[in-house]
Amino acid sequence: MERKTVISLVFILSLFISVIPFSYSQDIPSSSRSRRLIERLSPRLREELSQEGFCWGSPIFIRIFKQSMELEVWLRDGERYRLFRTYRICTYGSGGLGPKTRQGDGKAPEGFYYVTPKQLNPFSSFHLSFNIGYPNRYDRLHGRTGGAIMVHGSCVSIGCFAMTDPVIEELYTLVDAAFRNGQRFFRIHIFPFRMTDGNMQNYRGSRWYNFWENLKEGYDFFERFHIPPNVEVEVRDGKYRYVFQMPDDYSKIKADILRRQKEFQIRYQSINEAHQRKEIIKEAQKFLFNILTFFGQLLEAEGLKSLVNTGSLFEKCQKGGATKYAFYSCHLGS
Repeated sequence: MERKTVISLVFILSLFISVIPFSYSQDIPSSSRSRRLIERLSPRLREELSQEGFCWGSPIFIRIFKQSMELEVWLRDGERYRLFRTYRICTYGSGGLGPKTRQGDGKAPEGFYYVTPKQLNPFSSFHLSFNIGYPNRYDRLHGRTGGAIMVHGSCVSIGCFAMTDPVIEELYTLVDAAFRNGQRFFRIHIFPFRMTDGNMQNYRGSRWYNFWENLKEGYDFFERFHIPPNVEVEVRDGKYRYVFQMPDDYSKIKADILRRQKEFQIRYQSINEAHQRKEIIKEAQKFLFNILTFFGQLLEAEGLKSLVNTGSLFEKCQKGGATKYAFYSCHLGS
C-alpha cells in the first residue's frame, strides 16, 4: 500500500511538472525609433508598475471590448493576472460588432489570438504596431479571409485597432519588456462587448449570437480564474468551436516540485522502518495538498479533479454518518 501511495504521489507530481515548459532565449525586433521610445518611457512605467505591485517585464495579457472601445492590459501577479491599465481605443473602423469574415469588409476581428515577438513591427507606418494573428485556425476553418490586422498608433483604421501614438508607445514598451523577460507569446482576446448574461440577453436576436455564446465561454474562464486559457479548436456536433483549457506555463513552481519529488523518493527508498516511511508519505502528502489547494479550481477545470478523487490521493470515507472525500484520511487515520 505504501509503495503504491508513493508511486501515486510521484505520478500526480509529474502531471504538474510535465505541463510546465522551460524558458528560452528569443529575438525581439527593434528599431532606432522603438529603442529610443522604450528608453524614454521605461523609467516612468517601471515606477508606475512598482507602485501597483507589479514587476518590470511581467507577462502580459490583453483584452479588447469593441462596444466600449476599451483595451485592457493585464499583468501576471504570482500565478494569476491582475488588471494594470485600461486604454481607450481611438477607432477600429466603422464595421461595428461581429467578426471579420472577409478581406475588405471593414470589420475588426473577434476571437482569441496570440502574438509572438516576430509579430512586432517597430518600423510601422503607424508609429509602432503588432499583428494580432488574424486569421487564426478558427477563422481559416470558417473560410474567413483578410490579414495584417494590427494594434497600432495613429487614429485611422478600416479594421485595425488604432490606439494613438502615445498609447501604442506604452503598450509596445510593456510588450517588449515581457518578451525580453522570457514570455514566449501573449494572448489577446477580442470581444464585441463584455460578455455578461445581461449583455448576452440584449443581443439574443443577433445573427452572431451562437458565435458569441462560444466566445463567452472563454470570457467566463478568465473571469473565473484570472488566468488566460489555452484555446484550441475542435469539432463538436459537426461544427468548429473554440475550446478552453488551463495553460501550461506554470514554470514558477517547476523547480521546487522537481527538487521535492526527488527528495521524497530518495528518503523513502533509503529507509525500511514502516513508521518512518509513513512519516515521509505524510510529508509528501502535505506538500502535494498545498499544491492541490491552490490549484483546486484549475484541476476541476481541467477535469483532473475526478482523476484525483477516484485515485489514491483522495479516498471516499465514511465519517460521522456522512460520505465525503478526504485527503488520505482513510488509511492514515487523519
